[in-house]
Amino acid sequence: MSFIWFCGPGDYVKCRNYFCEKTSLSTSAWQSFDEAKDCLQFIKESKKKIYLIASGTRLKLIIEDIHSFDQLDSIYIYCNKVTNYESLKLNYEKIRGIHNDPIHLLDQMSQIRTESLSASVDLLTIDENHPELSCLFKNEIKSYSIPNIFWSPWETNSCTRALSIKGQSTIEIWLKGPISFENRLSLPKQWQGLRDNDLSTKSGIPNCIFVHASGFIGGNATYDGVLAMAQQSLQLANTN
Repeated sequence: MSFIWFCGPGDYVKCRNYFCEKTSLSTSAWQSFDEAKDCLQFIKESKKKIYLIASGTRLKLIIEDIHSFDQLDSIYIYCNKVTNYESLKLNYEKIRGIHNDPIHLLDQMSQIRTESLSASVDLLTIDENHPELSCLFKNEIKSYSIPNIFWSPWETNSCTRALSIKGQSTIEIWLKGPISFENRLSLPKQWQGLRDNDLSTKSGIPNCIFVHASGFIGGNATYDGVLAMAQQSLQLANTN
């Protein structure tokens, strides 16, 4: 997830640090923009869920362009006079709050983020912006259990025989419990044991590398590729 500040530089560092201390989130998850075109371009190209904090005046410059973006989760207006933007909130459902007190604003965002992380989901994307899940790295992923999580895609930072190039990506199945040999949901049977072009042809997903014969792990040359493998696997499971 990414937190975008589009309110001018005045309170940025103070608000960012307060939020990160409260949530243990890395400051690298935050970005600040002064120009509407730069902010718009970043949101448009982002692959992560975005939380936007904007002044009312600046938000009006970009909201028509960004409101429909799937990656834009929610918008928070930070302004001097709340009543000036209440009508804007009525017209755009992704505006979750209007605040003139930065502490109230950041506390609301923190609560919504906590609820989002604790909600039941099918697919967990692990990256550097999830410090509370750091125990999942360094080959400890199989010993950790979260209810209702099926897969964990991540980019490799080292080379193995199966993924010989750094930056290639892996999708691994979550087990049913901390000590278990039963998968919650294996990768599709028709993919199991296939490699390279055979697997890409069968799945319709480019750049596939392999799926283990038991379906507990697979690889792709790109991070987007393993996400597509996970999403298509869920769709196939739901149709069976």
